[in-house]
Amino acid sequence: MNLIATDTQAWKLELGELFEQKIQAIAKNNLLKDLRYKAFGCFAGLSIPTAKHEEWKYTQLKNLYKLPLNFYTEALPALTLNDLVPYMLEAQEVVRVVCIDGMFRPELSDLSALPAHVQLTSLTDYLQNPATQMHTVAQHVAVETDFFSALNVAFLEHGTYLHIPKNVVVEKPIAFYLFSTAQKEGQASQPHHVWIFGENSQATVIEKHISMGQASHFVNQVLEVSVAENANITHYQTQILSEQSYLINTTQVQQVRNSCYTHLHVSLQGAVIRNNLNIRLDGQGIEANMYGLYMPSGKTLIDNHSIADHLQPNSVSNELYKGILDDQSTGVFNGKIYVREGAVKTNAYQQNRNLLLTDTASINTKPQLEIWNDDVKCSHGATTGSLDETALFYLRSRGIPQKEAKALLIYAFANEILEKITLLSLREYLQNHIQQKLGIENLA
Repeated sequence: MNLIATDTQAWKLELGELFEQKIQAIAKNNLLKDLRYKAFGCFAGLSIPTAKHEEWKYTQLKNLYKLPLNFYTEALPALTLNDLVPYMLEAQEVVRVVCIDGMFRPELSDLSALPAHVQLTSLTDYLQNPATQMHTVAQHVAVETDFFSALNVAFLEHGTYLHIPKNVVVEKPIAFYLFSTAQKEGQASQPHHVWIFGENSQATVIEKHISMGQASHFVNQVLEVSVAENANITHYQTQILSEQSYLINTTQVQQVRNSCYTHLHVSLQGAVIRNNLNIRLDGQGIEANMYGLYMPSGKTLIDNHSIADHLQPNSVSNELYKGILDDQSTGVFNGKIYVREGAVKTNAYQQNRNLLLTDTASINTKPQLEIWNDDVKCSHGATTGSLDETALFYLRSRGIPQKEAKALLIYAFANEILEKITLLSLREYLQNHIQQKLGIENLA
């Protein structure tokens, strides 16, 4: 169905009509149907995000609301593995999971290296299973307050379900390749992923968002991550999209006692990218690490909103986001740390550093702390500046040309985040992309 919106209210009304058409066709489970109706009721009562909303103050979505959105195109694109290989890491290094326009494609995936008892399937199949426990889906997603999360859950159908059981260690990284074909103007998808990591489990997960075509398209994704006691999970997220791509990406993480979760994402290109990373530290001895690198150019807007919510004593969160902004691009960083009453001995660190390469690039940064305790160690801060002229002069005095000298300084600034990527092939992949973006080679 095509949605041609003349204003935001029309866009919302058209989505409501689409919901009524789809709900009977895709709701075969009464609990699932109730979940969708609840989410749609929240969606209907929420205002469409605009610059008038504090949480969306610097994120301009008016062009998204003008797109003739085409939701749920059921004809699967005729793609082969050879079409996708140029976007992938070395096959022998990872477990390959392919989703195209939100839909899991098992015939293009390779799950053979997964240990026994690990479950990885489409969310559609998981939801249709009579044994499905619905409390594992959308349990902590803020459908009551978040417009796009409510929209996603209202149309809950496509995506993936991953369950790594207790005491299982997955040796190979699991690489989720999330392709948007973007062949048709206004193509839209709303994938929903549920990843559950059992007690004492260990895994590395890679989430790669990729645009294949150049048509304007919209992805509204929700990812739920549950990290059980003593689990140790590393999650890499990369976004290299077309200049006509609109991505709303919400990652909701629930951690319990003695777990460790590390999230590192790199955003390099798109029209508008909004990343919501919300982590609940609900137990003692938890460690949560959040690292981000964003490098918009052209007229790209990249907005990073994060929450580290400390609910119990003796937990640690570390956050470092770095931005490099070129041309007429815009960056947003809004990081919140909550230390709830009773969450004593919390140690929380948050830092946002930005580098503006032109006078027309801009950054809006807002680190926040809300603390209901005295016995804590918390700090936050933000810095914004241009290239260090003294360092630039030093490099020029050593015979390095202006372009290469600037690129070296920019690369060094970015590399503090890239060096935290322990998977060599992924780090080199991103380093190569950044070098190409800087117009130079062989800096690593």
